[in-house]
Amino acid sequence: LKTLYLDHNNFQDIASIAGLANLPELTSLYLENNPLVGADPKGYRVRVFDLFKERRMTSLNQSATFRELFLILPKLDGYHASRKELLRIRGLTFKNTEPVVVPPVVSTARTLPPSPAPEN
Repeated sequence: LKTLYLDHNNFQDIASIAGLANLPELTSLYLENNPLVGADPKGYRVRVFDLFKERRMTSLNQSATFRELFLILPKLDGYHASRKELLRIRGLTFKNTEPVVVPPVVSTARTLPPSPAPEN
């Protein structure tokens, strides 16, 4: 399933469509004229995109480019995520992850004991 038209239904909240995130091939989703849109017409898009968090987490790392993020998200109501939405989504994607701590490099070279002083 690549395109799903759910316009003019009675979806009240994001939880009612959460299962859509399990559609791995979904590239276009239409949700216009649902109650969940009316409450926050601009913010709802970011909340819907955030449903696909697992897809992003398993496919992207913290240094992912906007292009990579853009390509992994489905279109919503016929439009790709805007740059502003991508910024918010990127922040949501990695906000609860622990930063990667890289341990310091430890030299494995052995230190030689000092040479004995020459006898006179």
